[in-house]
Amino acid sequence: MDERETYYTGEDSEEQPRKKRWPAWVFLLVIFLLIAAAVAVYWFVFRVAVVEASPSAHYSAEELVEAAAIPDGVHLYSFSSRDVEARMRLACPYVKSIEMTRTVPDTIMITVTEDTAVFYTELMGETWALSAELRLLERLDPLEAEFRGLLCLRLPEIAVAVAGTPIEFAAEQSVSYVYDVLEDVRASSMFTRLDRVDLEDKTALVMIADGLYRLEFGPVTDCALKLRIAEAVLRDKLFDNQTRAKLDLANTSETSVIVDNQISLD
Repeated sequence: MDERETYYTGEDSEEQPRKKRWPAWVFLLVIFLLIAAAVAVYWFVFRVAVVEASPSAHYSAEELVEAAAIPDGVHLYSFSSRDVEARMRLACPYVKSIEMTRTVPDTIMITVTEDTAVFYTELMGETWALSAELRLLERLDPLEAEFRGLLCLRLPEIAVAVAGTPIEFAAEQSVSYVYDVLEDVRASSMFTRLDRVDLEDKTALVMIADGLYRLEFGPVTDCALKLRIAEAVLRDKLFDNQTRAKLDLANTSETSVIVDNQISLD
């Protein structure tokens, strides 16, 4: 009989010990503690301690920080840049927009984009510089406004005028035609030649150009076309002698011209 070797697999009949499993509540407790720690850090660590600003053309860094009015100790993410921008516009009207950078754990950095004065108008006996959106920017002397090349506006009745905010007109229908006309004016190559735009009556728009020419548009419709017609007419040699003239542009198919130094520009 052949002898056969017997091999053992090494497996014991006894059961191997099982790995210990943690109860589910332990994992839930760990997750809860991690969330609680994150919330605590968020609310108690990220508190504003430093507010900085880059100086702009009209305002120092200190003035801008003061205008931002961000309290010490307020949470870094508890307020919006839009609210800060609104406060800064009221205190520093030339502020057009801001970029606010939050750096953890405690720093705010504000960078300002300033608005530009384009127009000026008289309000309650004072002369104010206005932005393209008719925001009140600053009081100034009329001679300074002219020296800076700002365009004079005579506006319809005004209901509300607050520095740093757009003018509000008494009649709601005034809003659309005023902005439409001024958009056409700014887009026109006549813009730099204009001294004044009279917008008080939407049926009788008047502009003064080169300190010599009274442009009567009639209704405010077709303003862009009428500006192009005025520019073409004023190229005529008739106007080379610097004599006052009145151009009637109400009828876009026929422009009448009166040349007379006695013409009133008011």
